[in-house]
Amino acid sequence: MKFKNNYFSFFYELGMILSCCGFVFPVFKNSMTILDKTVVFYSIRIFDFLTKDDLLRTSLLLLVLICSIAGLTVNLLKTSEKKILKFAFIIVSILSGIIFYLITTDIFRQYREHFYMGLYCIIAGWIFSMIGILNIMVTKK
Repeated sequence: MKFKNNYFSFFYELGMILSCCGFVFPVFKNSMTILDKTVVFYSIRIFDFLTKDDLLRTSLLLLVLICSIAGLTVNLLKTSEKKILKFAFIIVSILSGIIFYLITTDIFRQYREHFYMGLYCIIAGWIFSMIGILNIMVTKK
């Protein structure tokens, strides 16, 4: 039983690492051909959305990143409520991402053909983390 709990804890941590990595990788990527010869690539990262002009979007994205990092560091704490803290961090991270998506649906519609690795890493990280934490919370000590 102990091995199973560690296995799902690994799933949770892997998911949080993927969510953090999604901030570094491009979220949207596109290529343009100019004069049938030159290919110009451009990519948009999550950090490109962080601006001082739009405090709400910046705060939501930083909340996703901070909760992912905090979820990784929970194991370093000496508290008995690690399960609840991990669950809270992943829920806040996911809800912040969903609210960011709802606020910026125009951007996501414009670039929906050009989704790239960063967005997939964040979503896969959330899925892995939810699988891990739900199984940890269901299993008894």
